[in-house]
Amino acid sequence: MSKEAATNENNKRAFKNLTSLSLNWLADKLRKKERLQEKIANGEYSVDSQKIAESMVEAE
Repeated sequence: MSKEAATNENNKRAFKNLTSLSLNWLADKLRKKERLQEKIANGEYSVDSQKIAESMVEAE
């Protein structure tokens, strides 16, 4: 296998791995969103007002 062919093959593998990572990340985000939507719909989601206040103060 030539050096150029080997480089192309490595690039294809890297792209495939990056695509898989991106898709896995996206799938995880969608599952998290669905879980949060279920909790909100069922009235099971509670907000920590202390954490919100701290974040607001830090943002200023």
